[in-house]
Amino acid sequence: MYGVVKKLNIDLQQQILQDCTCLLNAAPLYSNYAPRRGIGRRDCSGNCQTCLTGGGLIQAKYKNTSFGSWGYYGRPCGATYVQKHPTTGDPFPSIPASILDICKDVADAYGFEYEAQSAYLSYYPPGSSIGRHQDYEEKVNKPVISISLGEDAIFEFGGFERFGPCEDIILHSGDVFIFGGEHRYCYHSVRKLIPDTRPVDLFTESGRISITIRQYE
Repeated sequence: MYGVVKKLNIDLQQQILQDCTCLLNAAPLYSNYAPRRGIGRRDCSGNCQTCLTGGGLIQAKYKNTSFGSWGYYGRPCGATYVQKHPTTGDPFPSIPASILDICKDVADAYGFEYEAQSAYLSYYPPGSSIGRHQDYEEKVNKPVISISLGEDAIFEFGGFERFGPCEDIILHSGDVFIFGGEHRYCYHSVRKLIPDTRPVDLFTESGRISITIRQYE
């Protein structure tokens, strides 16, 4: 199961953007780290300061934050879920009702039980991308729901081999994309943004926001 399952009108897109923007003081944007060569999850002491020492640290161009009881954080020793903001040390603010309502609508329409526990917001500036990866840090096999705002993006969706064939899917502003079931652990990526495709009533500057909602446990 995968594909665009809902298209949001511009009013709802503006509401979601406003709701998320209001939470950025409590949960400011932060940068994830690419996994550092030579450090694996089994070697991690649980103390991120240990992971952050030494050289070879690479931070992503895109910025992130999270809402909900769990937040997604990419450390040099690997991505994980945390319950406190990696910069402020405070719990993440609650997921806005506008996002929860969309998740409920999708879950009801496609017949699965769903508890949205983490809404992971990524801001992609012009020229940014994210490489092929799988979402496997969650403890339960529940669908992933994403909301796109801003510039169109070329989203690659593949199979279970990292460098296998992929399907190019254009995600437009307002698209709600889902993948789950037999496709839950497929490789996927954001290959590039398509300039000058954003709704002018939504974004005054170029860029894209992706809000990815997951049930963690």
